Amino acid sequence: GAWDSASKRFVFPGISEGSPILEIVDADSGKKLREIKLKELDEVLNPAWSPDGNQIAFSGLVGGYNDLFVYNLSTNALERLTSDAYSELDPAWSPDGRQLAFSTDRFSTKLPQLAAGHMKLAIMDVASKAVHEAGGFDDAKNIDPQWSRDGRSLYFLSDRQGITNVYRLDVASRDLFQLTDLISGVSGITALSPALSVAVDTGRIAYSVYDEDRYEIYSID
Repeated sequence: GAWDSASKRFVFPGISEGSPILEIVDADSGKKLREIKLKELDEVLNPAWSPDGNQIAFSGLVGGYNDLFVYNLSTNALERLTSDAYSELDPAWSPDGRQLAFSTDRFSTKLPQLAAGHMKLAIMDVASKAVHEAGGFDDAKNIDPQWSRDGRSLYFLSDRQGITNVYRLDVASRDLFQLTDLISGVSGITALSPALSVAVDTGRIAYSVYDEDRYEIYSID
């Protein structure tokens, strides 16, 4: 799920009457504010709220493929941002709302040979839908990108040493920095599940760790 920029509303994906939905609730009361049915899709994953609170980007499963979509809450319009055979996961809006960072295998998967590659980081210009590679480690997964408050860095998860930890990518220079060194690693429920979040107001990072047969939430400045 995802918070809006004011931390007043929370959106999460679900299934209702056999169709995927986006459910929006009031964060304080838990009261349902809106249920958006997306019958055109097979499943909805990884919603992300735009800074202006008017759009929700997400990864949608259609015909076995994961593509990026955005739903406009004012016009009730669903727009497809990508349409290809590659996987696109974990969209995250830049602070100015002009770009989406996400994780994709489009830079390493070889479709003619049916050779699946590793997930790398990418950035899309929302207006033009142009996509360029942002970086990450070769021959490793690079998932769950989250923007820093100034928009100059992306925090993300990678298992480049066999264990998933938190890293920071300088977007301009593409320099990489390791922020955590956990023996048990940073982990969601599955290997590709989101497990990282950055607070919009403070920039504080929170992430989940599986340790001693339980999940715990850690946080760092």
